[in-house]
Amino acid sequence: MSPADINRVIRLFPFLSSLAPSDWREASLQRVHPGEKTKTRGDELNHAILVVAGSVRVFRISEATGREITLYRVRSGEVCILMMASILGQTVYGASAEVETECELLIVPRDTFENWAHRHEHISRYLFSQVTRRMAQMSQLIDQVTFMPIGYRLAEFLLLKGEADGSLAMTHDRLAVELGTSREVVSRGLKEMERAGLLKLGRGKIEHIDLGALDRIRRGYQ
Repeated sequence: MSPADINRVIRLFPFLSSLAPSDWREASLQRVHPGEKTKTRGDELNHAILVVAGSVRVFRISEATGREITLYRVRSGEVCILMMASILGQTVYGASAEVETECELLIVPRDTFENWAHRHEHISRYLFSQVTRRMAQMSQLIDQVTFMPIGYRLAEFLLLKGEADGSLAMTHDRLAVELGTSREVVSRGLKEMERAGLLKLGRGKIEHIDLGALDRIRRGYQ
């Protein structure tokens, strides 16, 4: 890696600033295209991967039902904590990951990254903080999937992802993946909302979303 590339990476990941120039010899930058699956659940990981630019979706697929759920996304300046746990804990990867948008990734051999983490407290402290943040996020996801009705979960998702004009370009299949449920459950919930005048369903999109009404639905469960 060139000094300019190293400086660019450090601006995104300040916890790497304590590394010496010689520490970067084994690291490299790689561009990956959307749709490429970078890792699959059960893989042995030979490299640590840090996202310099773009977005990587981390997800799980049920072996029993084939149902898929998005766990979280790793974006510019972030790491996948399940990947780091696998590397530092010497276990197989516990999820799958795919590139959503054009990505630039920092690739570091496993042994090299383990050496970095053991020698530099800033790195291990950063990883711990990321684990804490992601665990809280995943705990919230588990609570929602387990305890919250689909009406609440749809309302929250539409409020979070909907455009300011009250629209969202997303299929029912994609919504089911994001929410960790079946397409039938999503379609039924959306149709109930449409009958209530809260939105209008189109082909591959949702329009005329009443954001105020959905916010009242969400707050009604809090």
